[in-house]
Amino acid sequence: MPNSKKTKTSAIDYKLPVEGFVRMEGVRKVIPMSRSAILADIDAGRFPQPVHLGPRRVGFRVEEIRAYIADPAAFNGL
Repeated sequence: MPNSKKTKTSAIDYKLPVEGFVRMEGVRKVIPMSRSAILADIDAGRFPQPVHLGPRRVGFRVEEIRAYIADPAAFNGL
């Protein structure tokens, strides 16, 4: 009998899109931080700012997330 359960994409299997926006769930799959830590770093200016995509939807620019992954210290202005 085939397994009909949906499987979650693990962090290993997840790849950022080439361009566009990614939601918080996607960011957390490539950056090992909790949601609250990311939100605290956003407030402190140490993480890319989210962009409003709709009335109740935000996302992060993929280019900024890639820049953060490449060199978090440079993004933070350290």
